[in-house]
Amino acid sequence: RRPGVTGLTAMTRHTLATNGMIEQTVTLPSNRCVEVVAAAVPSVGDLVIELEDPARHRVAQDSTHRGTESARFCTRYSGLYRYRVRVFSGAGELGVQVIIDP
Repeated sequence: RRPGVTGLTAMTRHTLATNGMIEQTVTLPSNRCVEVVAAAVPSVGDLVIELEDPARHRVAQDSTHRGTESARFCTRYSGLYRYRVRVFSGAGELGVQVIIDP
């Protein structure tokens, strides 16, 4: 939890093997900052998060190699965005949520 942010989507739980991936779409409003957050059990060594705009251009990606990751982006226009979360190393359960700044 962070003061001032709220969940734009419900937190979803998944169990993924190495190289397993989830892909979801989310409608984002214009001129707002959002963050895709994923947290996994310790047996997951590295998650990869990517966020694409409605034109399918990558606009954000995580930059570390951990089992807890986030990718932040401030939108210029509203639309249907797509995000992917992939287990790069390890396997196990993880939770994913999109949060939005006030």
